[in-house]
Amino acid sequence: MTEVFENPRRLKLFFSFTGGSLLYCLSALSILYGIVRIMTGPLAKSNSFSDVFGCIVVINVYELVLFAVLVTIVAWKNVTDDAISLVVLAGLFIVAGGMVLGTGSYHAPRISSYVGLFCAGLGIVKLSIMRRVLLFRIGSLSLIGMTWVLLWNYLMSSVMAGMFAVSPGSYDAYREYWLFGWLVLLGGGVLILVEAIRSEVICGLDELGKGVFLQSRSMTWVFMLIVLAGMGVHQYGIAYMYRVSHVLGDYVPLVVVICLLILELMRSTGKRFGRCEILAALVPLFLMLYALFSRSVNSRWAFGAELLWYPPVILGLTGLGVLCINSRIKRQITTTSGT
Repeated sequence: MTEVFENPRRLKLFFSFTGGSLLYCLSALSILYGIVRIMTGPLAKSNSFSDVFGCIVVINVYELVLFAVLVTIVAWKNVTDDAISLVVLAGLFIVAGGMVLGTGSYHAPRISSYVGLFCAGLGIVKLSIMRRVLLFRIGSLSLIGMTWVLLWNYLMSSVMAGMFAVSPGSYDAYREYWLFGWLVLLGGGVLILVEAIRSEVICGLDELGKGVFLQSRSMTWVFMLIVLAGMGVHQYGIAYMYRVSHVLGDYVPLVVVICLLILELMRSTGKRFGRCEILAALVPLFLMLYALFSRSVNSRWAFGAELLWYPPVILGLTGLGVLCINSRIKRQITTTSGT
């Protein structure tokens, strides 16, 4: 990936493919901005799920329209440059749909759970269509992982809202449920990461100019990274809404998964392990050290859900992941030189 940014011609080519249509982006941003203004304005004081339901419908209908355009331009006209932008927007709208539904679940957790199951099922159908029609390289493990992530995205707020309705003020219990949600989300992310590490498919840098980047493993990992990063923001929003006690260290495991997936994204381009990879591998270490210095981390050894957030466990798992990826890179180099 470094070669892309060092060569001006490759840089222009890279952004010409990932930039896509500016009109798609402006349209999507307008919808998101409008919904945010509505949700943080008049609806912030509303106690009725029906008031929020309109925004839920709008954002899901718009997402379906975007997806229909994506499938049409690829299957009918084989337009892959605009399709890359639409795939990125689809990832953002998955997160946005879950967050908007979460604001309504506060008032009607049961109804929101039914709507969430429908949205999650619809998301799984869309992923299957992306595999078959767009030839999007989502393997079996990644599909299972994304299923977990989608279920978390659309149902976690309903679970928290139900807990809030049954036991208002039980903030310790809220944190336990919140951490359980983390485990589900991280489990999905780990499955995606495992498939990335096992992948042997390489998209060379020269292929960026041949219109195949959309069907490459690299594009799959870009999509997954957008979704996982957005889920971290969603998890923060849930903690804020239900007054869950949380610290910076709680987010480090997700950062670890994201950084390791970034390493796999770089490996999928055929790039050797270098400075960019070292920097990505060190991000969780620096973040954990900062969290320890500011006392924003779980520093207690205890069996249970919080064991994953114990600093030695997090850093140990991070080192293990980096070693696995480095061994795959060495094996890849050996195989390439042997042929």
